[in-house]
Amino acid sequence: MTLEHRGMERDHLIEKYEAIEDAARDEVMLAGGCISHHHGVGKLRKKFISRTATPNTFEWQNALKDKIDPKNIFAINNTIPRSEEESAEIAKECEEKFGKQTVPK
Repeated sequence: MTLEHRGMERDHLIEKYEAIEDAARDEVMLAGGCISHHHGVGKLRKKFISRTATPNTFEWQNALKDKIDPKNIFAINNTIPRSEEESAEIAKECEEKFGKQTVPK
């Protein structure tokens, strides 16, 4: 997604982009789509991952990540919420924006 930003104040560009991205992703998901992206799910889309992946998937990803990257050096904080606090923060944001829970519990 591209956001034409000429003439916009730079202070809130990221917030505006995320609002547009989130609204578009939510509509795509409601229509049966998924959250693919050529760079992977990443930080911006991880709030939607539980709507396309099962809890088993998260257990498997966490176990694999812990084995191959125990110090969390690679792709830090991408895809998987790394703490209960982050999960709660994402859940609160999603509840406010979309009226539903979108992160694994």
